[in-house]
Amino acid sequence: MDILLVEDNPADVYLLREEFAAASGDHTLRVAASVAEAAALLAECKSDCILLDLWLPDSFGLDTFNAVQSMAPDLPVIILSGNADQQQALEAVRNGAQDFLMKGDSDSDKLLRIMRYAIERARVKADLRRSQLRYRRLYDSVPVGLFQASSTGEILSVNSMLVRTLGFDSERDALRAGRAGSLFANPGQFTRAMNKLHDHPVLEGFEIDLYHRAGQTLTVLVNAAAVRDEVSAELIVEGTAIDITERKFTESQLRMNAERDELTGLANRRAFRAILDDAINVAKSGMSNALPAVLMFDLDGFKSVNDSLGHAAGDELLRDVTQRVKTALRQGDILARIGGDEFAILCEVPDPSSLELIAKKVLDAVSAPFRLPREVTIGASIGVAVFPGHGNDYESLMAAADAAMYIAKRAGKGRFSLAEVPPAKSA
Repeated sequence: MDILLVEDNPADVYLLREEFAAASGDHTLRVAASVAEAAALLAECKSDCILLDLWLPDSFGLDTFNAVQSMAPDLPVIILSGNADQQQALEAVRNGAQDFLMKGDSDSDKLLRIMRYAIERARVKADLRRSQLRYRRLYDSVPVGLFQASSTGEILSVNSMLVRTLGFDSERDALRAGRAGSLFANPGQFTRAMNKLHDHPVLEGFEIDLYHRAGQTLTVLVNAAAVRDEVSAELIVEGTAIDITERKFTESQLRMNAERDELTGLANRRAFRAILDDAINVAKSGMSNALPAVLMFDLDGFKSVNDSLGHAAGDELLRDVTQRVKTALRQGDILARIGGDEFAILCEVPDPSSLELIAKKVLDAVSAPFRLPREVTIGASIGVAVFPGHGNDYESLMAAADAAMYIAKRAGKGRFSLAEVPPAKSA
């Protein structure tokens, strides 16, 4: 056993030399009279244990222990204490010293036994620290965000990837933001996640919105499990968090493109169907007194514009019609282009009689001259169908509006027609 004694009192050094000389076993005692000498000896050769007096010529009290421990953080330190400095010795033990001994109060065998125990404890502690460091390096090297959180939503740990994802410089900054309640954009999401974990021990594919340090909102995909802390038995959530913000945006753009008419930016037939289905379902449920109505129209004279001025002028005309009709509609009305020069409007009205005014506004908007390469005038024919009298689902309501539109065309164009009520089915 290689022992470094840091002691400036010659009498104490002599007594300890005598103790070790009388002790059994193979051991070497080297002596330093100051912190500076101790640093030099530690740099020269390996030691197994340090016996330390806190009061030295170049350092005093707890500062002495801190200085020596910083030189050799893995070596066990045993404090040599006099009667007057027991409180300082206890403070050193609380700060990481393995033990303390009263000067002159230990025989050689007891002293060596205490040192052996201290060396073993220090070895276990060093092994644990190295294991923790290896785990932390692995934790931080994973290219996926990892976290631990309490059941109340307090973030306990995040790895480097998640720190970078959230825009912080360190784990400490991220944890501080978590304690301040400035990470969760929607705290209710975490509550719902915990409720799911109470029912099932594993949470898969759960989306949670978090705030980036710069202020924008990120969506992360969380896969997690609820575990019990081995010491406190408290419920802890640990898992992965993958930033899917860009993916969500791309999906949203794809959905929008799939449901929007590229030329006019209006809802297309597919989107209009989903909107009308929703409105019909709400009406059937009785949650609203408003009745969904469809106004379907196409443009009278559009083909001649296309043929005489070209498709570019036709496209411009469709965009101009879109802007005019949108201006003529009420807030909440939905305008869609469902094909070619054909449009549909969803209006929800408590009284179908108000549809006449809406239809007239649309006809006036379309009939005013348009300035293309030359001034052109077109018109519109509108068919109107109202739930539930003219149809109680998408197909029947659209078919009724389409039939009414052709009735308006046959009647002279530039007008609107209300759909006919289908005959009652016989029993």
